[in-house]
Amino acid sequence: MIALIVIVGIAYLRWAPDSVKPWTNAPQPVVQPKEPKKLAKVERVFIEGPERVTVIETIKYLEKVPGVLTPQTANDNNAHIIASAIIPPSPAEGTATGILR
Repeated sequence: MIALIVIVGIAYLRWAPDSVKPWTNAPQPVVQPKEPKKLAKVERVFIEGPERVTVIETIKYLEKVPGVLTPQTANDNNAHIIASAIIPPSPAEGTATGILR
């Protein structure tokens, strides 16, 4: 009985069409998801925060905190530093920097 199950399993793996194999990379038909029947309204919640974002110049940031940015980010003219924080004591230790490109 076990031999018969093994033979059937091997035959399935060998001759089954790609469409029924769950691990296949065969192209599948494209399906557009249906629109939900009931649309939910999302309530807006306003949270107070800064009125505007101040950008820190990269040169000044590198003078105050050397070695934090990678050379690619330091040389990138499109990278603007908008936040910086010292990470509390942890195995990773370091400085977190928020960069806007």
